[in-house]
Amino acid sequence: MDKYFILATLISTLVFIILPLGIIFLIYRLLKRKINLKTARVVSTILLIGLGYFIVRGFYPTDSFYKSNFEENTNINFPANAKLKAKQGVNNIYNLGDYNISYLIELSNQDYQKLEKQLLDKNYIIEMVYLETNENEKLLLLNPELKKETIISKNFGFKNFELLFMNDGKTIICNSNKW
Repeated sequence: MDKYFILATLISTLVFIILPLGIIFLIYRLLKRKINLKTARVVSTILLIGLGYFIVRGFYPTDSFYKSNFEENTNINFPANAKLKAKQGVNNIYNLGDYNISYLIELSNQDYQKLEKQLLDKNYIIEMVYLETNENEKLLLLNPELKKETIISKNFGFKNFELLFMNDGKTIICNSNKW
């Protein structure tokens, strides 16, 4: 394993987990001395729950994370009738700002065609190949009968966003990579 990766992992753990835990402990001790034990416990518990929530959300993002990713990369509102059917990948402290996520959305036939046209109007380009990531492949295996019809992507320099339009006229796999 790369020594820089290990160092980065240790620093991330220190900054995002151990340091906040230390601050919560100091707040607990200060409140215990200045106010009372019960208040110190309540405040510390609330802070621990908040810290735990943000750590868990990094490993298990909510649906709104994927919808925001879609809107950020396309500058198009997530269609109201779209359904987020499956998702792969995480965006946690150990990725050091990088991520590779894929998600499968199902649209109405009308929104499917409208989205394709909107993306092409926004200077997205049609590609012949797609980025074969583990996340993409897992989503493609969910419905092996579906085939890729059109691949549309945009390279933002530090990130890439591509959409695999499937041949059923309603399924799209979005792949977002940031490095």
